[in-house]
Amino acid sequence: MATFAIALAAWWFTRQGLKTVFGTMREQPEVLREGIFAIVRHPIYLGAILFVLALVLLTFSLASAGLLLGMTGFYVFLCRYAEKALLAFFGHEYEEYRKDVPMILRFLRTLKESRPLRVRRWFRGLDGHRRQKLAG
Repeated sequence: MATFAIALAAWWFTRQGLKTVFGTMREQPEVLREGIFAIVRHPIYLGAILFVLALVLLTFSLASAGLLLGMTGFYVFLCRYAEKALLAFFGHEYEEYRKDVPMILRFLRTLKESRPLRVRRWFRGLDGHRRQKLAG
């Protein structure tokens, strides 16, 4: 059942991304912030990754797991490459969009942003522990 849900999500992300990008003729290029692009910056890549994740869950094979890891790495590389060009073209507008919307998955960005704070808290606690040792 989970495999079906993931495959359905993969189809939906891909379809919504393609429909938004290719469904409307635009006179001027613009940063898309409506529809699926308000949730994720690269919905078509996310759909492809989710599809392979469903394949991994369906087959439980090392080959499909390797494919998932390789594809995910490749898509992250493509996202970063494309975003450099988009940032150069759209400038500040795209930078603001990057701050508001995650590249592929929101929870990955949340983990990335929260990690430095946890590390700082840990070091602060360590400093307090060292001060207590020195004082005592």
